[in-house]
Amino acid sequence: MELKGVLKGLDQLVTNLAEVKIKAKEAEVLGVTRAAIALRDSIVRYVDEGHPDHPEIHSGRLKASIRYVVDAGSPATAVVGSDAEYAPFVEFGHSQTPGRFVPALGKRLVADHVKPYPFVRPAILDVFDGGIAQKLFEGAVKETLKL
Repeated sequence: MELKGVLKGLDQLVTNLAEVKIKAKEAEVLGVTRAAIALRDSIVRYVDEGHPDHPEIHSGRLKASIRYVVDAGSPATAVVGSDAEYAPFVEFGHSQTPGRFVPALGKRLVADHVKPYPFVRPAILDVFDGGIAQKLFEGAVKETLKL
C-alpha cells in the first residue's frame, strides 16, 4: 500500500519565511540604531553644560565628539562614544601634579585630583536600565514586521 500526499502552498510558505527573516534583520538593525541614537542623545545631555554636576565647559568639543556607529552584522551591534582623548578623564576623574603649568588652560594646576563628571554611565542607566532601549527595539520590531 502506498500513500501519496501533496502539500499545496509549501513554496509560498518558504518564500514568506525568507521574507520574514529579511524583515527580522531589518528590525534588528533599526532597533539597535534607535537605541544607539537614544544613548548618544542621553550622553550629550549629560555632557552639556546644563547638567548640574558638569564642570566649566571650555570648547564644546567633548559634546560635539559623541557619535554612534552601527554594524549590521550578526548580531547587529552599535558603538557609542567619543574620540576626544580626554573623555575618559572627564568620565572617571584623574590625578595631576599641583603647580604644573598647563598652556591649554593658561594656568597652573592647583588640586592633586580632579573629580569625575560621569556622562556615559548615567546615560547607560537612563537608556538601558530605564527601559528606553527595550521599548525602542520592540517598536522597531512591531513597525518592521507589522505586528
